[in-house]
Amino acid sequence: MIAPIFSLLAQCDRVTKLLKSDDIVRAWSFGVAPDEPQLPYVTWQNIAGTAFNNLDDRPSGDQAVIQFDVYDTDDERLIEIAQAVRYAIELECNVTSIRDVSKDPTTGIFHIGFDALWILPN
Repeated sequence: MIAPIFSLLAQCDRVTKLLKSDDIVRAWSFGVAPDEPQLPYVTWQNIAGTAFNNLDDRPSGDQAVIQFDVYDTDDERLIEIAQAVRYAIELECNVTSIRDVSKDPTTGIFHIGFDALWILPN
């Protein structure tokens, strides 16, 4: 029902090398991140999901689509972080879409995102 995203990211050396400082891995579920997090950072949120319903029993699991968003002021490091996050999770899910790099004209912060499909047994 809940994808083990933070534990996968926190256990991956490629991710922690880029996102960990002061014993904090700057990766949060959407809506839980601090108001002004230190850059760079990653957020994720569940954007779609379905239970594997059965007529004669409880659902055996769920399918969830999780959106990942990476933010940084350095566009090259942004891509490196996105690749590290993908590396950390891709043995547990399938990446289904990748969005291009964009830059907020007001803040100058770069963003890249991708979605991943998870099959989560109950």
